[in-house]
Amino acid sequence: MTGQPAKHKYNAYGTDGNATEVFSRSLSDQKLIADYLNKETAKIDELIQAKKRLLELLDEQRFTLINQAITRGLNPDIPMRDSGTKWIGKIPKHWDFLRLRWCILTLQQGWSPKADEKEPEEQEWAVLRLNAVQRGEFDESKAKTIPVSLKIPTALEIHPGDFLITRANTPKLVGNACYVQKIRPRLIFSDLIYRLRLDQSKLDGQFLSFFFQTDISRYQIEADARGSIPSMVKISKGHILNWLLLLPPLKEQKSIVDYIETKLSQIKALKTATEDTIKFLKERRSGLITAALNGELEIKE
Repeated sequence: MTGQPAKHKYNAYGTDGNATEVFSRSLSDQKLIADYLNKETAKIDELIQAKKRLLELLDEQRFTLINQAITRGLNPDIPMRDSGTKWIGKIPKHWDFLRLRWCILTLQQGWSPKADEKEPEEQEWAVLRLNAVQRGEFDESKAKTIPVSLKIPTALEIHPGDFLITRANTPKLVGNACYVQKIRPRLIFSDLIYRLRLDQSKLDGQFLSFFFQTDISRYQIEADARGSIPSMVKISKGHILNWLLLLPPLKEQKSIVDYIETKLSQIKALKTATEDTIKFLKERRSGLITAALNGELEIKE
């Protein structure tokens, strides 16, 4: 054989050792393997892309579900009325339409001590990282340990029933909010996070968490966010208090929350199954390439 070995797409699939072994074969065998791999991996790649598109559709379905239920309710035939606000449009006739301030008992900003990066032990005091508060989700494990030498403002300890909002972040992430349902002790929130204590006789915390994931909420957050640089913006207490809220009767709020959570559980199960399939297909693809390059498959013309 003279000159450089013929190069095919499969060259990128194997290790250097595999490639060397393949190049030791005849050009006709190399081409046979390359054609086989290109054909079979293309089939797998097509399946992977289809599954990834399904994940995107499930995310869209999740958003539509929350947006529709939180802003229109569960009864498609319910009488509607004009909200008087152009970008909101019509709302269910019997719902209240008011400023968030009328449903809040207290609104506090946290404290950011010079904390250790290590994950805290259960008996240690810790402060939340900003990414502990995601859109509708709370992750108490994202926290930093507060040195024992510092005096802890225990009034900032987070408790079940608290509602947290990020006050500073990128334009798309600022205003992320979640309802705390359970939490470890000795955990406080940082100065980049607000804590709301809600009037639970008027407003269900999980309903508000879902409301913060709607178009109506994001429109207000992004309209109010301010910053000296475009990549980092902030919202103020005044902004939060003035945001408009669609408020069904408390009993209906809880029914809407139950409905959404049931549907989201089904969507989550589908996403998990789809992600597992993608993982399997990627492993199948890798195994096929390895087997072909190692001569473990009988490839016929």
